[in-house]
Amino acid sequence: MLLFRTDANAAIGMGHVTRSLALAEAWVQGGGRATFAMREPPADVARRLDALGIALARVSSAEDESAIARATRAGVVVVDGYEIDETHQRALAAHGAKIVVVDDNAEIASPVADVIVNGNPYATPALYAHLGGRPELLLGAEYTMLREAFRRAHQRTPARPGAERILVSFGGSDPANLTPRAIDALRGTSFDVRVVVGGANPRAADLRTQAGARVRVDVAVGDMTEPMSWADIAVVAAGGTSWELACLGVPAIAVVVADNQRRVGETLKRAGLAVVIDSATDATPERLREEVDRLGGDLEARTRMARSGPALIDGKGVLRICDVLRRLGGEA
Repeated sequence: MLLFRTDANAAIGMGHVTRSLALAEAWVQGGGRATFAMREPPADVARRLDALGIALARVSSAEDESAIARATRAGVVVVDGYEIDETHQRALAAHGAKIVVVDDNAEIASPVADVIVNGNPYATPALYAHLGGRPELLLGAEYTMLREAFRRAHQRTPARPGAERILVSFGGSDPANLTPRAIDALRGTSFDVRVVVGGANPRAADLRTQAGARVRVDVAVGDMTEPMSWADIAVVAAGGTSWELACLGVPAIAVVVADNQRRVGETLKRAGLAVVIDSATDATPERLREEVDRLGGDLEARTRMARSGPALIDGKGVLRICDVLRRLGGEA
């Protein structure tokens, strides 16, 4: 039994729960069992968990966390979320469970952790030197947590000479509200535009009205490999979606929406995986349109992105993590 402690809402987005779902999916497919402990999970998340046969427990306090860990008899607890700090980790470990921390920039890495997973390609041991070598470190693109659909679709066909299809997706909730700017930038152009709105975004109805008849708007898409593989260019936030696109070889324009995405943006630039806009403030409709036009006309750059992404991200990270979890004591 694995217990996952994570959250998703309009303020923090869906990134933490999305990658936890990827790991849980692989674990269940390998014969294991899993429970998610969450505060007020979005309906879309509850449906996904139910479809995978994963139990959902609701959390309102640290005492709940401890009680759920005891009741599930989980051998391993996987925590993923900026608020699930050392205090919460100690409560979850109180009944003998091993603690696996999924981290991005050492925000919640603590001495309680038995294993730290950071699947961002920029992750290095130096980021966790303050822990004195206690936790086992699973770092870099080898451990990027993607769902099975991305593993199956890894490495798409080469970039097409003409870029005609544009995907816009700013995550589960789009807290910076960049989707309306992208619609303004692309509505009325000759591009075939598809907008994917996350299940935690409260503005879906307004976006459909803004988009009009010529821009397709989909809400809470279960399998993102389909719209991503359809696209010639994706316009996204510089978060976990960037690694999904890299796995599929989709050229991207990535906007750094928050400070904790800055290292992702730097990595995307350095690896030549995306055109990066360094802040949400810079992502005006005019700038977005300019970058789409420029990348759309640069077949060499799009071809390079289509090759470099799949070479870096192979989609097998969760399988490697599952091997470690079994060794830790989380066997079914």
